[in-house]
Amino acid sequence: MTVLIDEVPAKRATRVTIPVSVTTPMFLGGVGQAEGVGQAAEWRTTSLRGVLRYWFRALAGRTVGNDLAALSQLEAEVFGSTHQASPISLRLRSSARSVVGRRPDWLNGRAGLTYLLGQGLVDGRPPTLTRDHFAVGSTAAIDVRIVYPNREVREQLRTLFVSTLWFASALGGLGARVHRGFGGFNVDLSALDGPDGVYLDDLNDFAEKFDYALHETRVRLEVALTAAAVEARTSYPVFSSEAWSCQMFEPSWPIPSWANALNFVGAALRAHRAPIASGRASRTTAHRDVIAPFIRGVNVRGATISNAAFGLPMAFGKKDVVSVTTGGPPGASGSQEQRRGSAIWLRPVRFLDSSGSLAMASHAFSSTYLPDSHGIFLGRDSGAAKLSFDDAELDREIDDWHNAL
Repeated sequence: MTVLIDEVPAKRATRVTIPVSVTTPMFLGGVGQAEGVGQAAEWRTTSLRGVLRYWFRALAGRTVGNDLAALSQLEAEVFGSTHQASPISLRLRSSARSVVGRRPDWLNGRAGLTYLLGQGLVDGRPPTLTRDHFAVGSTAAIDVRIVYPNREVREQLRTLFVSTLWFASALGGLGARVHRGFGGFNVDLSALDGPDGVYLDDLNDFAEKFDYALHETRVRLEVALTAAAVEARTSYPVFSSEAWSCQMFEPSWPIPSWANALNFVGAALRAHRAPIASGRASRTTAHRDVIAPFIRGVNVRGATISNAAFGLPMAFGKKDVVSVTTGGPPGASGSQEQRRGSAIWLRPVRFLDSSGSLAMASHAFSSTYLPDSHGIFLGRDSGAAKLSFDDAELDREIDDWHNAL
């Protein structure tokens, strides 16, 4: 149950507590994880703020496009900046302990789900988790304090915050492997005049409320926009009809659990991406005849795959690595390895009339794939082959995956 802590008109501040519950295993960072010690997962307010900023930009981009100065000014008005304190104070807290067990029941017999976890979170046979996590059903709370000069500004801030948090819960997540369906959470927003649960039926409603509140905020702050910037393809993810797409998988049979949902989509993704069936050829033969030509764009044995759209770097064994760098190929003087997150997100979702059954959503952002300063290479040394992948190829791969689902 959501609790309204207090409202103090004299101080012009509203304080509420928002309950949070974990809906898919959440792999959050902890002190010492990089060194392999003290690996207990921890709820961190800074992580939540980072996620909220991401989704605020995705929503605000519907209005401002590539006008990054306007985007920065509007974001600072809600979440602050190095020069401006945020009017919204957050504290994420929980008494829940992370799960230490490395072989939870939900891993058993679910190869598709294991595939989604990736090499960083699961290892060995039988599959064993490499990090602690917060289990499904774990709870936390977000203490929120909104400071405002008048009721008009309070309503603008409340609407922008609630809409942003709703989208972070509905389409995003917290922690590692959120693009692959992990780190999901549900929020009860009733203390801020929102729903007590997150259902995808409300998506357009929250987007429209955000747009209206952002317009009012932009008018109040006198933020002008550059027409050319608004019309161009954005350099960051934007939730709009032009730059965002979604494919729903709603089978005729019920999907009773998040584990079944992710296992299904993981198996589909593995089949969609793999250039050869598992175990079909020796590593040497596979690399010479299949993997290397395949990564370079040759359609091998009629196989279909989405590769760079699902993020880089990408590894096919220890030496077959596709990486992103600046300053030249891997191993060259001045070269620095970079990352490009997946354009595609996989999320188990609920609808109001689903009777407890889940649906599976795959959604994607068609922003600029990489800046001109970045290069894509196959191999680990200065002799690595340079590859190409542009925005048109990104759009095609997103369409191919969504049509295959």
